[in-house]
Amino acid sequence: MWDSYANANAGGRHILDFSVTQAYDLVNDGCPTRRDLTIQKGKLSSPDVTLARGCIARGWKAKPDPDSDHFLISFDLVVGDEAPLGTQVPKRAHYSWGKADWQEFRRLVTADCQTFPRKGTPDQQAKFLSRSIAKATAKAVPKEVPPTPSSWSAALEDATRKCETLLNCIDGATPSQRQQILAATQERKKLLDTHCRERWGKVCADMKPTHSTTWKTLQNVISARPTPTNLVVEGGREVPLKTAANHLVRFFKKKARRHPAAQVARKPPRPTSLLRAITEQELHDALRFTKCHRACGPDDVYNEALLQLPKLARTALLRTFNRSLSRGIVPRAWKSGTIVPFLKPGKPAGRVDSYRPVTLTSAIAKLMERILHGRLKHHATSVHQAGFRAGMSTTDVLLWLRTQVQPTSASKTPQTSAVFVDFSRAFDSMDHHLLLQRLQRHNVDPYLVRWILSFLTGRKVRVRLGSRHYSRTETYSGRESVLNESLDMLSHWSRTHFMDVNVNKTKACHFRSRRSAPVLRYRGTELESDDTPKLLGVTFNKHRGFGYHAKIMKAKTLRTLVRLSAVANTLLGASRDVVRCFYLALVSSYVCYACPVWFGIASLTDMATMDSIQARGARLACGLPATTNTYDSLLEANLPSAACQL
Repeated sequence: MWDSYANANAGGRHILDFSVTQAYDLVNDGCPTRRDLTIQKGKLSSPDVTLARGCIARGWKAKPDPDSDHFLISFDLVVGDEAPLGTQVPKRAHYSWGKADWQEFRRLVTADCQTFPRKGTPDQQAKFLSRSIAKATAKAVPKEVPPTPSSWSAALEDATRKCETLLNCIDGATPSQRQQILAATQERKKLLDTHCRERWGKVCADMKPTHSTTWKTLQNVISARPTPTNLVVEGGREVPLKTAANHLVRFFKKKARRHPAAQVARKPPRPTSLLRAITEQELHDALRFTKCHRACGPDDVYNEALLQLPKLARTALLRTFNRSLSRGIVPRAWKSGTIVPFLKPGKPAGRVDSYRPVTLTSAIAKLMERILHGRLKHHATSVHQAGFRAGMSTTDVLLWLRTQVQPTSASKTPQTSAVFVDFSRAFDSMDHHLLLQRLQRHNVDPYLVRWILSFLTGRKVRVRLGSRHYSRTETYSGRESVLNESLDMLSHWSRTHFMDVNVNKTKACHFRSRRSAPVLRYRGTELESDDTPKLLGVTFNKHRGFGYHAKIMKAKTLRTLVRLSAVANTLLGASRDVVRCFYLALVSSYVCYACPVWFGIASLTDMATMDSIQARGARLACGLPATTNTYDSLLEANLPSAACQL
């Protein structure tokens, strides 16, 4: 809406002509322009419009806005299949685990387990347990109702009511009446600013590192959020949630597909040897490492409920596990999953390949996986593997690579070329037939081999957008150089195991070489040369040193320090100890990541960069001015320098 006291201009006609030419509709988004109310004739205000195509707007409602000279307009926007955008099914409330009546939960589960089908199939037993646990959880654990913070005061309510009363008669108002409207609006804006400042100060003052809400509040400060729109496909037209889910299902199904040349894995015959049954101790150990506060699968069973199971229910759970293992049959409910798409950082929201699928599966199935993983890891773990092994981490791999390409000694070393290979859809395209043969060669328990094959076949997933579930589908869950010989071997291995190498993401780096880099080819495609390759969060340099890694580290930590500055105000911010704890958890831990890799060959300039980050965090924690030198800042905040800390 435009100010009725303003002169007409050609801008509106240009917008209208453009909309007619491009087949756009003019609709209001309900967000007024925040500006001071003016009584000067000729000073224009801005229209609040949104250009939309292929949409239908209905159910218009309008009321005056106390903060501007506009009207708040609300409407229903309909696109595509004429289904209104928004949540059609109410969001499921979370459980309040701190208020759970676990004694009542155990009583209900024990009463249900009296009729447990001991001679039933694994599907029947798993379905019975899931329903029993989910039903008892719903009765014994209250739903969590998030407290609504008091974001409005009585003074603000009176000021808003006064502004709305004056704005109702704005048509034909005299200059003196418009002056009263301006004064009332300014008074309300002043009250609102004061209220917001006091409320934010209270939030910061109540921050405690032991509360999860504190970390969520800090994470939401200047955090990138995707636009709340649907996927845009087919000519830039927005599609409804159901169509978007179908696009995602087709895209994910195309990625998780068996190679056409791969053999179909056949289930081996039932073994004649004795079954090594799952024991109570194995179940107890698996429950001990179960983490809480995790999303549930399609069966609505939470880890918190599994930890509180009574003895009779644990016996029934063990019977289900052993029945499934002995027959080599995984229940259908354990092979079902729910895909929740997450937008990748920095990717456009209008493309289906910009979303990372996160699959939620049954908590009971994960519990049995953890038990069988304890039996399998001794056969399948290589001595050269550093990930997912006790006592080892990514630092071991990075340290080995650094000693090969950038030794601590400044003496001359042979030039080293490294290829950073990226496999395309490594887990999705894994050949089950070759996996089965490898397990048998390692003398894995034949009962376990049959169970793994059943677990990998016949899996079904569905996509969840918002609070609704959509389509269910079945899934299959890099100049001549000496290094070219290794690439040829890698090519042969990848063909044999049907593992495709993503040549676009595979990089080559020739360390400590000042000559022109040799050309490396993989299956006839030239590999891209990268002088600053990144591996497991650490950026290497072609030549000796880690200056580029220090530069990237500083840029990322500065963004985190901006978040800390929002809660480190000396008047309204959090306490000194709390801000220092935030700094140690969010900034210092990132700086110290893989420090044994780069500390030995870091230059004095790199260490000075680390000290500047430390000093800035110290000044935030102590409320010191920006002119305070690095040494005094670290001393005041009781923080060591980078050299002493590393």
